[in-house]
Amino acid sequence: MWKLRNYLDKVDRVGGFIMLPGVVMWILAMLIEVRTVALHLSAQKAQGGVAENRESTDSDSTFYYPVVEFSTPDGQRHRFISSVGSSPPSFEVGQRVPVLYRKGTPEDASIDTFGEQHGAALFWSTFGLFFILPGAIPAYFRIRKERLTEWLKTSGRAIQAEFTATPVQTDSEEHGPNPWRIRARWLNPMTNQVHEFRSENLPFDPRPFVRGNNICVWIDPHNPRRYWIDTSFLPKQAS
Repeated sequence: MWKLRNYLDKVDRVGGFIMLPGVVMWILAMLIEVRTVALHLSAQKAQGGVAENRESTDSDSTFYYPVVEFSTPDGQRHRFISSVGSSPPSFEVGQRVPVLYRKGTPEDASIDTFGEQHGAALFWSTFGLFFILPGAIPAYFRIRKERLTEWLKTSGRAIQAEFTATPVQTDSEEHGPNPWRIRARWLNPMTNQVHEFRSENLPFDPRPFVRGNNICVWIDPHNPRRYWIDTSFLPKQAS
């Protein structure tokens, strides 16, 4: 749990940079999808046939792009190469396929299947998630924690917990540059259970600034595991 929390803290600090490529990919996916929707609203429909599957070799992989022929109402024959390739071929030679084309520009045509129409947008949006999620998940937990803290300040219950220790983590690579944390415990008189509390990471040893043996902790009256240790008494770290 400690490693996960520390990882989320680190990623949150650079979350914007991590998410940026993913956001660009999502914008690209949206533009592609908007173009597809616009095509469907204005396009003409026809029935075509796969004339051949054209090979395209990329490093060690070979992809097949269907070449489709179709006729417009004026009797003109047209041919186009699909922009979506696959391995093995998605269509057999001679297979009938639905075609969409722009009125007045029949050379701007595409196969009317889900993969052909929406595959590119789905690819870029899915690929973008690999960049967005690592930045969005820590941001979500940070925002949720901030909201919980604000709620505890207004609707929570303030208790006095016994100050116990501020352990120092010596592995700075794992635990980051702020290894100090306040620890406190409180005996719930209603349940006779002892609850342990830990503060967020602190940039310095807080022990010289703790007056007495108690620390103010705000808890959820119905769930003491939801809490916030009030560290407002500590001085601010100089920049």
